[in-house]
Formats: sequence, structure tokens, C-alpha cells
Amino acid sequence: MKKIISFAFIAVAFYSCCEQIPGGLNLQGGLGFKDSTFVLTTIPTAQPRNVLVEESTGVRCVNCPTAASAIKNLQIATPGRIIVAKNHVGILAAPIDASDPDLRNADASAIDAFLKGAAEGQPSASIDRIPNPVSNSLSHKFNAGNWPTFINQVLSQNALCNINLSKTVTGQQVTLNGEFIFTDSTSQPLSYCVYITESKVKAKQDSVYVENGFPKTVKIPDYKHEEVLRKSITPAIIGVNLPAGLQEKGRVYQKVLTFDIPTNVAVPSNAHIIVFVQNNTTNKVLQVAEINL
Repeated sequence: MKKIISFAFIAVAFYSCCEQIPGGLNLQGGLGFKDSTFVLTTIPTAQPRNVLVEESTGVRCVNCPTAASAIKNLQIATPGRIIVAKNHVGILAAPIDASDPDLRNADASAIDAFLKGAAEGQPSASIDRIPNPVSNSLSHKFNAGNWPTFINQVLSQNALCNINLSKTVTGQQVTLNGEFIFTDSTSQPLSYCVYITESKVKAKQDSVYVENGFPKTVKIPDYKHEEVLRKSITPAIIGVNLPAGLQEKGRVYQKVLTFDIPTNVAVPSNAHIIVFVQNNTTNKVLQVAEINL
């Protein structure tokens, strides 16, 4: 007990501690995780809601470059607010040439299968894991034409849980510091997930253009793929649970997560760390943040 109290005191020297520490925390470290928690006496302003876009895509998907450009334009219009992880999955994601990198991986496939949405095909995307209300397959995906509507709905809201991130990198080892601050009370069952994405990944890409009224397929030889999901550091879908029960206004969880840079990250300086908090039951995302690796 003395060790736990001492650790909590050091971590919160400039804050007001809560008298009771919730269960389910890893205060001692181990398995790459270490936790701390306390309650603020002054509640910070709620962050604007960012939005997580999990896109289903592939190098053989001729309509995917147009969808990628549409998302990029939305990101430019709202800097730092739209955070994207692209799942390269299925036969349309098979490399065009044997010399091209394979952008597929097990985590991307698992996430894409969970999000369902075969009827939406590729390109399609989940917006904060909101269920598609018109889908008979209970899909979380929408086709590209619906992305702006649902993205703008999320961006107009404020966050229930602020996320602050920092990190240090020593060689191939990353120490990620995540801070989750509740700006309002909630009893939702919650977890957090951590993704690694990489941008500027060169691989041939099929595209399409119209000539004399007919669509023509063309291969882009030096296409730069953005925000390719490389790995989920936490369990890909369920993440890591936050303590169950009431999260009172001002409750702070500090999480320290240590991991190695995934081996499929080609250029670490082009990679990003995505962290989001979601409802464990509905999988709806409450807030998402991103920092450079």
C-alpha cells in the first residue's frame, strides 16, 4: 500500500487526489503498462470532438484515390480534427506487382471485419464507429458520399473525455504517455485503443479516369499511400479497459505504455500514434487524438 500511495503522490503533486482509487488499474507497471489516477479540483474546458475515420481501401480499388483526395480536402479544411487509419484489406489490397510492399496486416483485417459493411465495398469508412442506420448487416461503414455529413456531425460536438498525448523514443522503443480527463460524469463502460499508422508509403495504385465518356483504368506507379494502419498496439477492437463504474467529472487517468516500433513501419518519421476512447458496448468513439511517432 505504501508503494501505491507514494507513486500516486509523485504523479499528482500539483493536483488534488481522489481519496478512493478505482479498481482495474495497473499501478505497478508490467506488461508494458503503468497507470495513475486522481481527480482535478478545477475542471478543464472540454476539447472539441475530433473524429476517427477507419477507411477500407486497397491498391486495386480504382475509386479509392478519389475518396482519399476527398478525405484529404476535409482534413485540410479542419486541421488536426479528422484522424484517419486506412485498412488495406481483401483481394483489392493485394500488391499490384511482386516488388510492391504488401500494405495488408492481421490487425487491419480484424478491424475491417468487425466494422462489417461488405455492401458498401471499397472505398468505405467507419465514422467514429457509428452504426450505419440503413444497413441490414449492422455495418459501421458508410460509402464516400456520406462521409462529410457524419464527420461534420461529430466535429460540431465537444468531448466528454479530453485526451492529451506525449511520447519519447529511445532507439526502437516508444514510451507513450496518455492522459484521459473526464470533463463530465459518465457511467459508460470504456476502453482505449492505440494504433500506429504510416504515411508516404509508395506502392502502385489503380485509378480511373473518363475518356470519351468511358471509364479507363490507369496505374499510378509512384502513388504515396497515407495513414496506412500498420499495427494496433492494444487489442485491435476491444482495446484496454478503463475502470468500470462512474467516471466523475474531473477524473484523470494517466497511462504509460511502452512498446517497440512495429517492424512493418518503413520510415518511423512518417508514422503516427492514434489513441481513442470508445464505449465498450456500442464501440462508439468518444474522442480521438494523434501525435507523430
